[in-house]
Amino acid sequence: MERTYRIMIVEDSETQALMLRYTLEKEGWEVSAAATAEEALEALNRGLPDLMVVDFHLPGIQGDELCRRLRMNVNTRGVPILMLTAEETDAAEMRGLESGADDYIAKSADPDILMLRVHALLRQSHAQRAILGPGDAYFHKARMLLIDDSPTYLEYLRGELEKEGYEVEQATGGAEGLGQTASGAFDCVLVDLVMPEMDGIEVCRRLTEMRRTMDDPIVVMMLTARETKEDMTRGLEAGADDFVGKSSDMAVLRARIRALLRRKFFQEENLRIIRELREQEQALQAEVVERRRAEEALRAKDAEVRGMTQQLWQSAKLATMGELAASIAHELNNPLATVSLRVESLLAELPEGDPNRRALGVIEGEVERMGNLVANLLQFSRRGGQRISSVDVREEVRNTLELIHYHLRNHRIAVVQEFAPDAPVIQADRQQLRQLFLNLFTNASDAMPEGGTLRIRVNAVGATPLQVVIEVSDTGAGIAPEHLSRAMEPFFTTKEEGKGTGLGLAICRRIAQEHHGTLEIESEVGKGTVVRIALPVRNGSNARVLMEG
Repeated sequence: MERTYRIMIVEDSETQALMLRYTLEKEGWEVSAAATAEEALEALNRGLPDLMVVDFHLPGIQGDELCRRLRMNVNTRGVPILMLTAEETDAAEMRGLESGADDYIAKSADPDILMLRVHALLRQSHAQRAILGPGDAYFHKARMLLIDDSPTYLEYLRGELEKEGYEVEQATGGAEGLGQTASGAFDCVLVDLVMPEMDGIEVCRRLTEMRRTMDDPIVVMMLTARETKEDMTRGLEAGADDFVGKSSDMAVLRARIRALLRRKFFQEENLRIIRELREQEQALQAEVVERRRAEEALRAKDAEVRGMTQQLWQSAKLATMGELAASIAHELNNPLATVSLRVESLLAELPEGDPNRRALGVIEGEVERMGNLVANLLQFSRRGGQRISSVDVREEVRNTLELIHYHLRNHRIAVVQEFAPDAPVIQADRQQLRQLFLNLFTNASDAMPEGGTLRIRVNAVGATPLQVVIEVSDTGAGIAPEHLSRAMEPFFTTKEEGKGTGLGLAICRRIAQEHHGTLEIESEVGKGTVVRIALPVRNGSNARVLMEG
């Protein structure tokens, strides 16, 4: 579907303006009118038309001066201009074309001729709708190709055009001219309408096809000795940009050629500016993408530094607390041992049934609890000294469960074991792993005072590196979000006073880290908790795989 063009008429005669509007609107185009050049310039500030039809004689600023102003402005110089005049002289036509009009036609011309001229100009229309910066002017010598079967006329025309400073080449037939056009860069082709073998109409059609693939299209002017309405119609419909009779004054021909070339150079310059703007836009987009990548890399580096800082801070904190715990444990051991031995001695001396034995039993239980606290402190403060051996994680889980079998049964806790048959052996400290499992199973049991399900999964995950992943989940009360982030801090606990030291998970995480592994906790209030430990398979431990059964 053909687009709806916008056309501006600049005409002081209301009658002439109405006739033009009626003729143009019949084509389905949008038509506006201005009575003066000043009014037209004001309207151009609100938007650019696809074509302007300008009367030569206007009150105030004349039509030729309006053309010059439009051509001096970078925004309007690409708008095609068709100039109308009541004068039918060569001098008037030359003045109109020299002022910057793209075409010139007398008001008395046949309306069909007017519409042919309008269609030809609209076909080239590239009115710019955005402000473009001025580029370098085109000062190169225009190259012309003359196609005519008359050697005499070719030489005459060549001499006249070379006087204008053009570089001119000749062809004596249509096929020869098309071959030269395909192999050389020309700005303008002048082709005779009537030629043997291939006439000017066919040459124009083929040139129109060639122009579709050219970066800098050529302009085509058809020359003829027969200046009829039918010939002009055929020529312009075939793709010619202008149609001039050979009988016209040479000054008029030169002016029309200059008008065609001026428009061509305007279009090329605008296309060059648009290409440069697009390249700048692409470069800017690439720069934005690169900047975003740099920002993302910076954020990642910042997160890495923050993580390392947090780890260093945590390590320093744990080291300090470990030293403190070791010192406290050392100081408590001797008094506890003394109290324990004395209670044991008193119990041995008192006869059965003595009421004091009950009080001593309470003291003995509290001493035992204090002893467990000291043991935990020592375990927390211990560093190094691992006894590494090949360990089957599944076997150690079973052994640990056997140790607390009665405890789990008394608390009505069902145990579900889901072990992958291909879980590999790892290199680890067996006693530390057992301590880790014991702490996790006990925590899970404490989270289910009314009973529940303790589920233990063991799987092999990944390839490089291969890891053994142990998941310990319970169906207990879960951990509140505000407590979850602190769950592995030393001495932090959500258990009732006297039922926990807050060292269990801290010890578990330290053991996992000392084995170059990780420990993560997921929990949801009312649904339970999952503790996930990932331990690497290293030092050739994956050479042997224990199979179930």
